[in-house]
Amino acid sequence: TSFANLGNFTGTFDGNDKTISGLKMTAAGSSHAGLFEAVEQGALIKNFTISDSSFTASGTASAAPLCYLLAGTLQNVTVTGGSASALDGLAGGLVCYLVSGTDSDPYGIITECATATSVSGAKAGGVCAVDGGGLIEKTIVAGKVIGTSEAGAIAAQEAFVENVVDHAYSAVWWDTAAVGQKYALPSTQRAGAVGLALSGAPRT
Repeated sequence: TSFANLGNFTGTFDGNDKTISGLKMTAAGSSHAGLFEAVEQGALIKNFTISDSSFTASGTASAAPLCYLLAGTLQNVTVTGGSASALDGLAGGLVCYLVSGTDSDPYGIITECATATSVSGAKAGGVCAVDGGGLIEKTIVAGKVIGTSEAGAIAAQEAFVENVVDHAYSAVWWDTAAVGQKYALPSTQRAGAVGLALSGAPRT
């Protein structure tokens, strides 16, 4: 089924362990190919699978199965098969842009998730295209990641803002053969990344 994204989401979406399959979503201009435009602070998306679906963006539009911007929490969500591809924009295996809050009010969390979808774009990351300082934990990446400008097994770019929580990767694994990326982040941005590779690539 082909349709536009559902816009900004607040509240709780519990998929009750169901599977959404066969989606075909496209975007152009400044729009996003994915279920939501943004998952707002305090919102929770959990407990479902997206299977064999395609999220395709032309021009500088973005593509990622769940959303463009994640300021809430993504928990126990799996993406299998299909693709997230952006011609000249951002592409992520789960989301495009992960943000964080202040030290006293952290947000932007991905936990207990897995993605095995093919990701390609100008900036492509196995989990997110841009890591703006959120938390990624207990997550597995097993889909091919290709970036024409930058690419990483977890993220293609770090974009931290002063006075926010620094990024944190805890128990994040990827299969270097399947993903095609040895490191969590591009070669120019490896400092601090602590993802682990299933096939034993060095920690970064």
